[in-house]
Amino acid sequence: MKIVSKLTRRNAVWLIPLALIVTYPLWHMPLAAFLAPRGGFDPSYGKGEREGYNFRLLTPTIYEYKNGRQSAIIRAKAGYSTQNPDEYALEVVDADIFNLDGAMTHIVAQKGVFQNINRMLTLLDDVVIDKKTDNQQLYSDLLYYDDKKETVTCPGATRLVGEDIEVTGSSFFYDVRSGRSEVGGRVNCLIDQQADL
Repeated sequence: MKIVSKLTRRNAVWLIPLALIVTYPLWHMPLAAFLAPRGGFDPSYGKGEREGYNFRLLTPTIYEYKNGRQSAIIRAKAGYSTQNPDEYALEVVDADIFNLDGAMTHIVAQKGVFQNINRMLTLLDDVVIDKKTDNQQLYSDLLYYDDKKETVTCPGATRLVGEDIEVTGSSFFYDVRSGRSEVGGRVNCLIDQQADL
């Protein structure tokens, strides 16, 4: 009885941790099962390749600026993502390219691919370039426009039609900055001399 009488409130506080330690085998397993995450743990989760994004845009417009001036406006009927993250495929392309003087060259095509990092526009199928200031049109099936270099390249057969002249060749190159153009390969030129009479 003397032992029980010496049990004070301060000594009773030590009984709680002692009771937890002694009864540990009884409550450990049920508590661990209750706190365990559901569904298990997969170490490979989150380490796989990232899934690419996939989107489709209606009537997208791309604006290109160079040294504070607008160098190109690229419009399309539709645009969508490709396997490359910085590349966009375009349908029914309508583009305007501006030189240093602000003169506009209008380009249309059925298909296109725009590479954002390289700032390269590739046009395919029924490509028509209309240079209004010189009253010239160029027809081709493949065109590359490099916005960094400001050059237009047609590696395939091209036909250039101007006032009183028609030139066909197997390639075409145009420098937007200087206004210089070259027709390569086998060149055929028809000049209407009756216009001068």
